[in-house]
Amino acid sequence: MTLNGTQTFLSLALLIISSTINTARADSEKDKTDSRLYHVELSIFTNYSADSDTSESWPDDLELRYPEPLLTLIQKQPENIKEIIDPIDLKATDKNTITLLADSEKQLLPAVKRIHRSGKQQVLFHESWIQAIDSRKTAPNIAIHGGGQYDNHFELEGSIRLSRERYLHIETNLWLNSFTINVGQEGEPWPLLPLLPSQPYIPQNNDQDSENDVFDNSDIQWNDLQEFGSQFQAIIENQYLNKRVVTMKQHRKMRSKELHYLDHPQMGLLLQITPYEAPEPEPEDITAEDHISEDTKSP
Repeated sequence: MTLNGTQTFLSLALLIISSTINTARADSEKDKTDSRLYHVELSIFTNYSADSDTSESWPDDLELRYPEPLLTLIQKQPENIKEIIDPIDLKATDKNTITLLADSEKQLLPAVKRIHRSGKQQVLFHESWIQAIDSRKTAPNIAIHGGGQYDNHFELEGSIRLSRERYLHIETNLWLNSFTINVGQEGEPWPLLPLLPSQPYIPQNNDQDSENDVFDNSDIQWNDLQEFGSQFQAIIENQYLNKRVVTMKQHRKMRSKELHYLDHPQMGLLLQITPYEAPEPEPEDITAEDHISEDTKSP
């Protein structure tokens, strides 16, 4: 190859490499900013016979935590999706919460009703919401709880994380609790349950001088209080003790517009994620005054 041919080849190679780097950077920047809105519907259920099933041995050396960043689902208010979702207003709302949609917006109600009528499963959670789903690097976790309430805890607790790369992804960090009445018996060797995000443990001052208050939590993070708070409440407040904990930690790749089922010996999960398009704003009615003002305009 001649000198000129070599120089031409090197120039083309550098051009291709530069173009590839710039394209990768552009895609990376797009991933950081291109959050798409999705309609998420999630149902989680368990078997009625879960408590009586002794054929399976479950580990008790568990570490249960709510990972950060964590979003909380708040109760639905309006009956119409148009009254609550606006892509502009969505960015202006509380970044730590997601508002649940009304039952009329749920598409899986027939399937969930069949599960309930079967008599073999118990539906613990069934909600839907609109969410901007980001890449796995920035996607937040969403706190989940449902089923019967026992003191400050529920049968179902934990979190999920929804993210988007080439496909949609779900990661489950759920645990199913079984409780027994607290009559002063020795507790089982199950892990302490972390406090729900909506019910953080706040130690009392007990009328002591705030300067000497050992519970001054100005430098204490929420997760640092989990073990102490759970122990304290279990000893003097709780009517129930934790009898068993079964975890569901799974990662599934998904496609949108499809119904997905995650299986587990003690529970099941139905999930459907659909791209959401904000409704077009309705045109404003033209009043008689508007007609008059238009007619009086000079040509």
